[in-house]
Amino acid sequence: MPTPRQFSSASDSARAAGRRAMVLRPTPGDPLRDLAVAEELIEAEKQAVAHFREVAELLSGLPARRLAEIAAVFQSIRQNRGVLYVVGGDNRVNTALLLTTELAGSQPPGESPLRVVCLNGSPGQTSDRAGDPGSEETFFNSLEEQLGDQDAVLAISASGRSPNCLKALSFARAQGVKTLGLLGVDGSPAHPLCDLHFSVPSEDFLDKEDSRMEDIYRVVCHAISRILRTAASAEADRRGMAVPSRHSV
Repeated sequence: MPTPRQFSSASDSARAAGRRAMVLRPTPGDPLRDLAVAEELIEAEKQAVAHFREVAELLSGLPARRLAEIAAVFQSIRQNRGVLYVVGGDNRVNTALLLTTELAGSQPPGESPLRVVCLNGSPGQTSDRAGDPGSEETFFNSLEEQLGDQDAVLAISASGRSPNCLKALSFARAQGVKTLGLLGVDGSPAHPLCDLHFSVPSEDFLDKEDSRMEDIYRVVCHAISRILRTAASAEADRRGMAVPSRHSV
């Protein structure tokens, strides 16, 4: 004989099945309204598929070797106990903060960490500062006070024209410090200011509602973190100490 708990479980399962049936059952009523809903769903599905396809096409054409070269620079900065300063422009503040967080978590236990400073500050501070015409002075002043010989500056700008990024890169180059860029299409003012840059060949940054560039940048951030984590694990293995996996990317 079924126990009370089994009855309760069966009852819960029946209710859950009923809820699913209610969701899946066609809505009774005006056939034209039901048809309109179906057409909206089909259109939404097409948009999702198009987005996935476009992002995949952009990713497939990106220069992976260049990303590995940038990761090698990050390794060098860590070994020399320098600091990587990150500046985000063109509404790329979240990307700058994401990369900073990713890099901070990619270090081997017991090793000196890669010190990363996002000059955009915290999420609460940046929403106003990023678009402030005077923000480039804020970032420049921070670099002027803190930048050292073993440091590097990384600018994230889809247009390559963000004043804060351009000023940060120009100052770093004048000091003989390594300059890096996560940029958009070639030919922007930021490109010649970077010793090494990773460019995404898309002009979708012109549309603030288009998230494809942001999707690409996030994948790039995760990829850099993975490269550094793998290198750290190999480095620790050579010394006979395994590095536990912190997260999968």
